[in-house]
Amino acid sequence: MRRIPVLDLVLGAVGLLLTGVEFTLLLRYGSWPYVVETLICLGLSAALVLRRRYLVGAAVATFLLLGAMAANVWLAPVGIGVSPLLACAPLSVIALTRYAPGRRWGLAAAAVAALGSPLSPAIHLAPRGWLSDDASRTAVLSMLAVHLLVVAVTYLWALRQREIAELHRRELDELARRNEALHAEAQVRETLAAARERNRIAREVHDIVAHSVALIQVEAATGLAIAETEPEHARHSLETIKKASRESLTEIRYLVGVLRDGPEQPAELCPAGSLAGLPAMLGRLRGSGVDLHDDLPDDEALRELDDGLDASGQLAVYRVVQEAVTNAVRHGGPGTSVRVGIVADDGWCRISVRNARTDGPARDGAPAQSGFGLLGLRERVDTVGGTVEHGPTADGFAVTAGIPLRAGVRP
Repeated sequence: MRRIPVLDLVLGAVGLLLTGVEFTLLLRYGSWPYVVETLICLGLSAALVLRRRYLVGAAVATFLLLGAMAANVWLAPVGIGVSPLLACAPLSVIALTRYAPGRRWGLAAAAVAALGSPLSPAIHLAPRGWLSDDASRTAVLSMLAVHLLVVAVTYLWALRQREIAELHRRELDELARRNEALHAEAQVRETLAAARERNRIAREVHDIVAHSVALIQVEAATGLAIAETEPEHARHSLETIKKASRESLTEIRYLVGVLRDGPEQPAELCPAGSLAGLPAMLGRLRGSGVDLHDDLPDDEALRELDDGLDASGQLAVYRVVQEAVTNAVRHGGPGTSVRVGIVADDGWCRISVRNARTDGPARDGAPAQSGFGLLGLRERVDTVGGTVEHGPTADGFAVTAGIPLRAGVRP
């Protein structure tokens, strides 16, 4: 239930004090007009207290009681004076204009107060025959004008307060809508960021695991084929499987560490993202029996090219080569020949990986060069501002990519 405002309680207390004055007059003179006046003042005091809790009901009761007060004054055989509780009329106009659900209530209250002004008990104070006396007539008309002016001023003031409150409420609603929109936008950004992070993790896991599994697959097949006839070569294949597994576990440990503690990890857990690690990675594949040819720059040129890339660019180049060669080994079929080339060209690091078509079937029945890996490569290269293309050629399949070098670097 709505609490009664403190101001209304104060006004009610003032009304009770004025009622007490009327009661003392009743005790002194004992005539019936004072009894009626006392009861009317008591009712107006209650209406003052409830004028904002029961807006329409309190206002109707106020105007009815004021009408009864006017009739009591005009009909009383004795002069009983004018009660200050006549101010209840403009107070009701203020309450209805400011707080009623629609503006019509305030306008109706102002109209009733204005129309009732000629019947105000204050007009009864004028002497008889005031219409024929200029001074009395002027006084009565002035009093009537004051009544109308009070009604108009209180109505216009309350209407302005209502407009200010409505404007403030609209501003608060607009702020609430903006806050909700900002909150929704923040949630969308968080969702997109989480999706990007999941994609990044998926790319990293795919690149780490797919390369090692492909190498292990080749070495395991080789080892099984020559285990009885060439045990030393089979042992070499097992050593390669062991090394590839260890490197994969190291990189996965790094990735888990980044997810758990952030990117600042010990150096021994950092992934092999430098271009300097490409010869070793290609050497392991070549040692496993893959027909692999590389056109890499010499060590010094490779270091200079590495310096021309930031960390994300270095990792992108490394992963492009790793994924493209892994796909060629996995899907190219027996005897696949792979050629890898890297060159600096007008501010770009250009990568090309091509594998020749073979007559044998693709491994595992998969279509050549398909799957999540190439999609992940495109996403990875896009994040560093590069480009990547892949597709069949006249004699096989090719993956080409370009990673931009840092400004001012021309290896």
